[in-house]
Amino acid sequence: MKHGYESTPIEEVRQILKNEYKITDENIVDKTKLELVDILLELKNKKLDEVNDEVIDTPFVVSQEEPVNRPSFNSVEWNKYVLGQLAEDEKDGENPLCDGLRRLTELLIGPILSRCVEVVPPHINNNFTSTVKVSITIFINNEDHPANGQTVVEESVAECGSHNTESPYDKFQSATAETRAEARALRKILRLRKVVAAEELAGNVTEQQPILNWQPEDSISNEQIEVLDRIASRCDVDVLSFINCGSKQYNKIKEVSKGTATEMIKYLNSIAQGIKAKPDNVGKYNSNWRAGL
Repeated sequence: MKHGYESTPIEEVRQILKNEYKITDENIVDKTKLELVDILLELKNKKLDEVNDEVIDTPFVVSQEEPVNRPSFNSVEWNKYVLGQLAEDEKDGENPLCDGLRRLTELLIGPILSRCVEVVPPHINNNFTSTVKVSITIFINNEDHPANGQTVVEESVAECGSHNTESPYDKFQSATAETRAEARALRKILRLRKVVAAEELAGNVTEQQPILNWQPEDSISNEQIEVLDRIASRCDVDVLSFINCGSKQYNKIKEVSKGTATEMIKYLNSIAQGIKAKPDNVGKYNSNWRAGL
């Protein structure tokens, strides 16, 4: 016999039949050991076949979490939904990182086809500020998007210098400005409202000297005048009333020193970033402020 019951006592075989298969004594009392073993093997094979049939007939069901319903693009719920898709390593506190915005853009809006970067590097003529424009070309495949099926280009510009960037990133101004500009462009593509990317935050910039402590030295440069004009326009601040909001009064812009102009530019940048409020009694921007000077 090849079934493994060669050495099993006949009484033990009987007990297996009675306990496991509910066979009564009257059905096995007159059987030989060989007959009992045949009955046992037949019952075991029958049970195995029933188990196999049950496994085959039972459909295989994969347990899945209930999918989250994605709100319509640019709906009231859209902002919260997009931010909720960020992984923990894709944000700094409540602020998304550029890498996370890039991933969500391709996940929720469409594939990024290309990035174009234009850099104005820092030098003495622009107050050592790097200006970078990033253009992102994306194919829209979000069915709720008004431009679904079209290729769209989104652009954004960022400036980076020692006045608005914490150390050590201020040593890599163009690279930091590029990341900031890309993050801004991605925010626009994702239609994120009231959200600032982590890379856009100024961080722990060394505190600038207040306007009252400006000291005279070489005269303001033409490049500094242009920077003052550009940022004042962005902040809607009148240049002439702004430069005269300290203790020293100026009749002409050229009376402002280079060092003072640098601090003025830093202060205006702080206003543009929402770090500081506009000084009192400063009017709105006037594009003709240089007339007669």
